[in-house]
Amino acid sequence: MKFTQTGPTSSDCSAPYSVSNYKAQTVGEFIEEVLQNKAEWGWIKVCIPNCSWLAYPSCEYRYGSIVEGLDSSYLDKKIKSVDASGGWTRMDYYIKIEN
Repeated sequence: MKFTQTGPTSSDCSAPYSVSNYKAQTVGEFIEEVLQNKAEWGWIKVCIPNCSWLAYPSCEYRYGSIVEGLDSSYLDKKIKSVDASGGWTRMDYYIKIEN
């Protein structure tokens, strides 16, 4: 995966990123790809149009394992793009899906 910083670094040393060069084509495949990095933790959120970011379907992951799973109805959704936000070992991912 390649991370391109898209905004300034905040006071907690986190920053927003555009994510590219991932192999996954679906949400489920992307989750599996993220879990390969056993040094990260955070949330993976599925961005639903016309939905508050607070209500996005999500799963929590920690060091290569799922802590709180995502509803299986989202796993086969095709990925349109991925953004992220984080720093140090925390990384939250925001997956935009195709309609």
